[in-house]
Amino acid sequence: MLRASLPLLAVAALAAAPASAQLSDYSQNFEALDRTNPNALAQDGYRIFGAGINPDGSTSYTFGVFDAPNNIDSPDISVISDVASGGNPPAGDQGLAYFSAYGNASHQDPNDDRDLRLSLFQQQVIGAGDIGNTVSFSWLAEGSANGPTGDAFTEAFLITLDPNASFAATNDLAFDTTNTPEGVAVPGTLTLALTDQALQGQILQFGFRNTSSDFEGSAVDYDNVVFTADISTIPEPATAALLAGAGLALLRRRGR
Repeated sequence: MLRASLPLLAVAALAAAPASAQLSDYSQNFEALDRTNPNALAQDGYRIFGAGINPDGSTSYTFGVFDAPNNIDSPDISVISDVASGGNPPAGDQGLAYFSAYGNASHQDPNDDRDLRLSLFQQQVIGAGDIGNTVSFSWLAEGSANGPTGDAFTEAFLITLDPNASFAATNDLAFDTTNTPEGVAVPGTLTLALTDQALQGQILQFGFRNTSSDFEGSAVDYDNVVFTADISTIPEPATAALLAGAGLALLRRRGR
């Protein structure tokens, strides 16, 4: 199996927002999402995109962009899991279970030597006001009993795509989550400095992807997904404590 560095999400940006759009913070711990709603993940902005990868690393086919599914009765690709139903969320009662599309030919046909690379992501557009900022994507991951086997591997990713160059990847950062252990919530973070003026108007995507074939395991559980559009706005711990103390003092003064 080859780990090709390909702009496989190139067609994932179907309709770019105007270049003036600004990146915005996003956070999701999946606790408030209705796991019985098959559209819960799609309504929260999650999309999927897939590609068949030939043994030489080239792309054989693509599919998507589709809304991310959430069918708890017949889980496929992505589903909101919960502790009560035997799920394995890294934190709290609900989380995101993500795995390959096992109905795909790369799994179903034993003579098909292609791998299936599947991506689950959120996307935004980089605006003029975002240039010069550093963005951050963080998450918790936990291994699954149905986790990666054989040559399968899983990643978290943060990428930018240029819609004026056939959606070629201009940045592609990845964090390997393949060997995340079961029973342990492992944090991860990717950061990207948006220093290039050419990034204005480009697509920014963050999420998770897996690559597997022949019914190899590929499941990883994710939780506490956070995207920060400008990490300089996050107070240092000492500053945060000072602000909290000042707020408490103000509340006490008002209560007198």
